[in-house]
Amino acid sequence: MANQRTRLIGTLTFAMVGTVASHTFAQAAPGAPAPPAAATPPAPAAPPAGEPPTGATPTPGAEASAPPTTPPPAAAESSDAEAGGVAPVTPTVFPPPALHRRPKKKKPKVQRLYTTVGMLPTDQDFGSEADMVSTANAPHDAPLSKKWNYSLRGFLRAPMRIGIGPRTDRTSGTEWHAPAHMPGATSDEWNYTGVAPGPNASLYFNVENNTVSGNLILATNTFFDSGYKHLDQIGGISQAYITFKWADAFGDVGGLALTAGAFSNRYGTSGPMQQSSGFYGTYLFGRTHVAGLDLAGDFHLAKDLDLVVEEGFGAKLEVVPWASTPPTEPYLPYQGPVPQGSNFVHHSHVALIADQELRIGAHYLTSWSTNDCPNDDTCPSPGTRVPIPRETVIGADIHVDDKIFGNAYLGFSRTQAAHVLPLSNGLEVIHSSYGYDLQSNYFNINPATAANPTPDHGIIQTVLAQYIVRLSPLLGQTPGEGPDVALGLYGMYNHVTIGSSLKQDKYKGGAEVEVSPLRFLSVGLKYDRVMPDGSRTAPAYSAISPRLIMHTNWLSREYVILNYTHYTLGSAVPASELHQVIADNAAAAAVPGATNITPFSKPDPDLISLTAVVAF
Repeated sequence: MANQRTRLIGTLTFAMVGTVASHTFAQAAPGAPAPPAAATPPAPAAPPAGEPPTGATPTPGAEASAPPTTPPPAAAESSDAEAGGVAPVTPTVFPPPALHRRPKKKKPKVQRLYTTVGMLPTDQDFGSEADMVSTANAPHDAPLSKKWNYSLRGFLRAPMRIGIGPRTDRTSGTEWHAPAHMPGATSDEWNYTGVAPGPNASLYFNVENNTVSGNLILATNTFFDSGYKHLDQIGGISQAYITFKWADAFGDVGGLALTAGAFSNRYGTSGPMQQSSGFYGTYLFGRTHVAGLDLAGDFHLAKDLDLVVEEGFGAKLEVVPWASTPPTEPYLPYQGPVPQGSNFVHHSHVALIADQELRIGAHYLTSWSTNDCPNDDTCPSPGTRVPIPRETVIGADIHVDDKIFGNAYLGFSRTQAAHVLPLSNGLEVIHSSYGYDLQSNYFNINPATAANPTPDHGIIQTVLAQYIVRLSPLLGQTPGEGPDVALGLYGMYNHVTIGSSLKQDKYKGGAEVEVSPLRFLSVGLKYDRVMPDGSRTAPAYSAISPRLIMHTNWLSREYVILNYTHYTLGSAVPASELHQVIADNAAAAAVPGATNITPFSKPDPDLISLTAVVAF
């Protein structure tokens, strides 16, 4: 039996080796020499009687079989693959090779989401100074990451302003004044032209990701180390709010943003890309100063075409307290001629934005008060309904921002006012923060022209326009990479109607040109004409302002302006309201001789200012 197993194993081995050899030779390249024939072994000798022949396979029942004539399955599959077929994939417990994995679906790109039609509270606003020679007004892009991002940004404007004018003791000669006695010292006055803006600084603390942001803003309008602790201007934490952003709230159609807290949105800003309040530093439709909420829907109509709809509501946390005997200290806020009441603001907006180059907007804002009566002497007799103070603004505007032909703005607004004196500053519009500012700027018509029977009522129709163009893009060059020339044109027109017959037109406009011959120096010239009462020349004035601007690059975020302004003043150009209030407070304090002392009654004809500006 052992001999039979040995013969069987040998026969199978010989058959397999022969099969492999024949298969190898069959795959040889055509034309290759044939391998030598294998030697034929000699025939075995005849076995003894009763034994099987040598080399024969024993066939004890089913165990005896001929060697296989076809290759095993593995060999057949290998042969098919080599012949160009596709071998079946054998399942395994390991993941298939990367080549056979299904590609992962790419995460959709986060869409741009507008959280407001207007200017964000955290957008820095330098006004026309940065529009002409700086990149300080460049917008801040929100993060697209889910991770929290912390940032600190800010800006400052620190001016020295010296006026040269008549002596305040009314003797002959001139003297220096600081602060300067200038017309339109603040942006709350219609005479303001932005020749030498006042001190200002802000810090923006942000923590945000692609779905939520928390914002804290510190702001001041004075630097007390160089002045005094003016409590009404020294500032502090001015705004604090959060914004929720759902960029895919409507799927691919658009998103939704909700802002809540104490914040200040700005609408009707004439600067390039809606990133500054322009040459006049004011808002055609209004700036809110309330705590509340704002809801904005951003709908993607087409590639680079968005429709933004916005709705907001808010209320003043509190208003300036009323005192029967008004305070005379100039560092306290002015309470106004009548008590201020609870102040509420509602506003709605819609805008069509195309590729950041075209913006068309429509706006509605209204501010009203319940006209609270803190004392009996400020209320009508019992049973008499108190009138509701209200101002309502409607209008539309268009921004065109072209990389070659410059930045243009045109807007129209209609402001209707009724019993506005009790209004606080919930809504600031066209140089007027409070109701008494609106009355002073537009409804306090000169008695020499006509009598005004209702000094706190009226309608103001306003057109605001601005255009800035640079020479380098027109020549096919990139701004900020070499010498350049910038030209700015701007103007405002107001038509005031009181009652059925009393009307007044107010005009102001100007131009500015800036030449940058060197990387670190620009030379400019600014001209303004202000006509607050139509064609009457007595309250009108002109200003011409040559200036030198020092910076560290062609377009930088830091610069110093040395400005000289000469005013050509009409005979009835009023003093700045800021200085006039100080004089009025002095008179109210019954200071001996106060009614005869009017040190700020006449503006200085000359002004020198040195202003440092930086954004970071």
